[in-house]
Amino acid sequence: MKAKFNNMTMVAVAYGVLFLFFFQLLTDFVEAIYAFGLMGTSIPPEIVAVVLFFSPVILFLMRRCPSGNILRWLMVGVVLARLIEALLPTRGKMLLSGLGVATSLILFAGLFCEAGTRKRSNLSWNMAYGLVLAVGFSIFVRAWNSGVDMLTYGPGQWVAWLLAGIPVLVLWKEWHGINEPFREEQSSSLGTHPDRPGLVVLSSVGLFAVFMLLYFAFIAPSVIVRWTQTHYFVVVAFVAFATPVIGLGTLNYLRNGTSIAKGWLIAWNLVFILALVSTIYLHQIPFPADPATYPLFEPVPGPWRWLALGVLLLTFSVIFLDFFVFADQLTRSGASRKALGTGFTLGGVYMLLMVLAHVFTSVYDYIPVVGGYFRDRFWLVHLVAGLMLLLPTMSVRFRSEGRLPAWRGMLPVGIALAVFSVVGVWATQAKPQTTGIPGRTLKVLTYNIQQGYRDDGIRGYAEQLEVMRSVDADIIGLQESDTNRIANGNADLVRYFADRLNMHAYYGPKTVLGTFGIALLSRLPLQSARTFYMYSQGEQTATIEGVLVLDGMEFNIFVTHLGNGGPMIQQEQVLQVVNGKPRVILMGDFNFRPDTPQYAMTLETLRDAWLFLWPSGDDHSGIDPQRRIDHIFVSSDIQVLEASYLISIASDHPALYVTIGW
Repeated sequence: MKAKFNNMTMVAVAYGVLFLFFFQLLTDFVEAIYAFGLMGTSIPPEIVAVVLFFSPVILFLMRRCPSGNILRWLMVGVVLARLIEALLPTRGKMLLSGLGVATSLILFAGLFCEAGTRKRSNLSWNMAYGLVLAVGFSIFVRAWNSGVDMLTYGPGQWVAWLLAGIPVLVLWKEWHGINEPFREEQSSSLGTHPDRPGLVVLSSVGLFAVFMLLYFAFIAPSVIVRWTQTHYFVVVAFVAFATPVIGLGTLNYLRNGTSIAKGWLIAWNLVFILALVSTIYLHQIPFPADPATYPLFEPVPGPWRWLALGVLLLTFSVIFLDFFVFADQLTRSGASRKALGTGFTLGGVYMLLMVLAHVFTSVYDYIPVVGGYFRDRFWLVHLVAGLMLLLPTMSVRFRSEGRLPAWRGMLPVGIALAVFSVVGVWATQAKPQTTGIPGRTLKVLTYNIQQGYRDDGIRGYAEQLEVMRSVDADIIGLQESDTNRIANGNADLVRYFADRLNMHAYYGPKTVLGTFGIALLSRLPLQSARTFYMYSQGEQTATIEGVLVLDGMEFNIFVTHLGNGGPMIQQEQVLQVVNGKPRVILMGDFNFRPDTPQYAMTLETLRDAWLFLWPSGDDHSGIDPQRRIDHIFVSSDIQVLEASYLISIASDHPALYVTIGW
């Protein structure tokens, strides 16, 4: 019994690693495609790679379900794609991760095809338990790297090579019994049972809805933190423990022979979807069309936001139960190769549409014809994802298994992952000082980090961090610091940099708003940090305002990123807030040059810190003084002691730092 118990546990862990690799491949695939678009600020030709989402159509070209040997080599293909793609530059990463996603979808469809033929319902249990563990693994590997997946970026990549041996060794042996060729199903769900094709398609699309919702938020809980600007430690801990306790607990409850009423399952899904959409919607801002209503300070959401978030964190685990119900439907119905080919191909179409919709909510200004429709509709994308989860739940035929041995070995594994995830958050988080800065100088850095990419389109976290460390700034203003979006691999860039620089951080606009990412990092705690928005006809823009107290004096710090061309109205609204305040430091990517009216208007009340030391605008470092768009402006009661642009491949913008005195 003990040997059987251990084998059951290892099989579930193996499926967990396989699902983890699938989510990582999907994450890198979407991020790589987006990186090409970012470099060209347009829809890239590389987007044709999305046809790989339609890979399950291959099932129509096969004469029978894949044999056990084919399934084994598909698994090896997924594992190898995942291990190698992380080592490649962006183009290679896109192609290989895309092939890995395609192979994963064919593998999952092939497994259900085989299990349905032989009515092996154990597959649905294996995969459901594995999915829970995959989410636990994902939370763990991000917690120990400040919100960035340490298996795909950083020194922890070697851990992925160790994990890869688990599915290869365990599942290769597990699938030994299905090695003989398959006969084409006689009880085809497209023939003998005309009511089943629809259920197979709905259940298949339901599986993809599960994948999308986990991918959008729950495999990286810091996504929810950036939606709501809530406490990072609390949210990660809640999701980390709810995943095994509620997710695994519910599955074990079913294995003990207790059925769940269909109405109760539907109600649970409804509450989850309502909480998900409400959590997002309550943090969105209905931006007015009248320019006179700006600058618009971000309103404080009402107390309902806490209720919505709490219910969301308590109910999201229904996703795992839904997955089991859909998987169980596919294995019990004896779904045929053609039915699964149809369902998984439609699931791939759904996945593609959801990915595009999610990305369009932040890049709508660059998408012709349909882009504008996605502005301020982040909540709608998640509503559609939730409804696609609910619809098959209402339609499938859910039946209890009867009493089976509960896999209690899973719970200790899940709890251990949760505990170590929480420890990882505590161990890696910044622990900055709270006392004053020695001397009467302050070093200030502004840096557009191009969403974490180098000038050549490759992830540049390490190079950008090195630029910041070389300056050793007391205050850092970041632009294009977009974080926790699928377009950027759900990586929490601001947290990653703040933890390694040991600084306090204020992110600025919530990610539900589709706004330019801007952030303010400081060695000392910021007071009264807040965000306000400027009138924007295209992409929404914002400014961070924070107060730093030194020597009993208040320094008013501002970080902004104006829209393309640095619209006059946006700079007017920034200056409307800035003017009249003492000791002002206004920095950012203004998108206007020194020969523009916006620049001249700014110099009526503030001074360009760069010109203090370089009146001609040229320091002979290679920077073109007439093409400068990254500026630091200061008020007349601040003295500039040093100023320098740092040009490197780490970003498409130079970093600018100044040292000020008073």
